[in-house]
Amino acid sequence: MRRFQVVVSTTVNVDGHVLAVSDNMFVHNNSKHGRRARRLDPSEATPCIKAISPSEGWTTGGATVIIIGDNFFDGLQVVFGTMLVWSELITPHAIRVQTPPRHIPGVVEVTLSYKSKQFCKGAPGRFVYTALNEPTIDYGFQRLQKVIPRHPGDPERLPKVSRGAAAAPGLFRLGGSRCSGKGAFGHPKPRAHGKAGGDPSACPDVAPRAGGEPSGLWSASHLQRPCF
Repeated sequence: MRRFQVVVSTTVNVDGHVLAVSDNMFVHNNSKHGRRARRLDPSEATPCIKAISPSEGWTTGGATVIIIGDNFFDGLQVVFGTMLVWSELITPHAIRVQTPPRHIPGVVEVTLSYKSKQFCKGAPGRFVYTALNEPTIDYGFQRLQKVIPRHPGDPERLPKVSRGAAAAPGLFRLGGSRCSGKGAFGHPKPRAHGKAGGDPSACPDVAPRAGGEPSGLWSASHLQRPCF
């Protein structure tokens, strides 16, 4: 900062008589006059959400979720519906958050916020809340089909019980030695290999055949639950 005065005189030398003298003026060297605002490409500067992993969780909340996107920065906050949640910046492309609780299952929109300004309103992320007591077995099979690998030649909609029977042997290997008196599905045990008696500590053979159906004596319609 410097002080300046403007002097009006009839000569170059101002030590003598002058016509007018101004008051002291303060001139700052950080003046913004004459500067042009640097414009940024909105597509590069605006934070956006591309994916949420995992994209579903329980209505009780508290699950750790990673928000994946672009142009994230420190101080950027995540909003689930209308609820602002705790968030931690990992990289400019990832934010770790904890899901808030929700009283009913359903889909909520996930957006970003910074100093009361919201982003991603036009293309928000979506998080699915699931109740712990989801009622139908159909819903359970829908979730199971997401993790069961599909094989070449499989129909578009796989038979639910047949595919469940194909996945069941892994469960029986865990608890087969503890089955007694009844079969793995709560039915009386068959006699093994046509003999008069079988081993009461062994579960029936339910290994799937090539066609996806159990090779043991139980049909898919008898499936209830494994014994552990």
